[in-house]
Amino acid sequence: MLNKSSHTKPIKKVSYLILFILIQVIILTSCSQKELINDPLTGEISPIDRDYILVDGYYSGSTYFYNARGFAQQLDIIVKNSIITKVVFTETGLDGLNRISEHNPIQSWDSLETKDLTSLYFHLNNTFLLTQNPDKIQAISGATETTNRYTLLANSLISQAKTGNYEPLKISTNDIYTITSKTDSSGYQGILTATYAGPNLVALSYDEIQTSNGKQKSKLSETEEIPPYQSIFDSFSLSTLKSNTLSYTPIGAEATPEETKYRETLEILKDYRISF
Repeated sequence: MLNKSSHTKPIKKVSYLILFILIQVIILTSCSQKELINDPLTGEISPIDRDYILVDGYYSGSTYFYNARGFAQQLDIIVKNSIITKVVFTETGLDGLNRISEHNPIQSWDSLETKDLTSLYFHLNNTFLLTQNPDKIQAISGATETTNRYTLLANSLISQAKTGNYEPLKISTNDIYTITSKTDSSGYQGILTATYAGPNLVALSYDEIQTSNGKQKSKLSETEEIPPYQSIFDSFSLSTLKSNTLSYTPIGAEATPEETKYRETLEILKDYRISF
């Protein structure tokens, strides 16, 4: 005859086992909810401390112009349950090729564990996803412009998502282009620096440089010239700024060598300053 305790022992063991499993499930579930940052299936992310709601959907934005290095930037994001769950950042060259897959630049950033472009993009995307706040993305030395453009695009897309505006957006950026002409028979190259504030050309400076034996000679330093080159080159820039176009009309019937080089630099600038 079996006694009562022999029946209750297995039952107690099973009960304790079930209770233990339930406790572990609760703990694991609690941890996963707290530690889960970006689940591509559920879109769950730990609670975000912010005072606005994002409308679910797909949002896309890009820079309006290519930068001085010949690249335009584009950022695409997906919002689910008011959380940014996916981001894709790309840079496209003037030739239409993807920078990371086709141009394969050899670059190095000391603050990145893996010093390549893929690592830079991962840093930008991952920080944006984890924080949900573009302003918390730390700039990488040597990639400040890329970081700034990424942040500008990200903030613009968040503004779109707040209202559910799915229209692809274009942003204008502040850009500085330095253009160099071919070397003429006297060994001089035209150097043009153009500054843009958004879509507007706000400043131009021009000089001609001769390099010999590792030393540079600037025409702006040649004060004996009558009229001085400073006055001549300033008139070039002023004429272009007044016309609000990348053009210049020679003063005389035939262009001077300086006017020819200046017009050459403007033509090169046109090839860079194009819309994406």
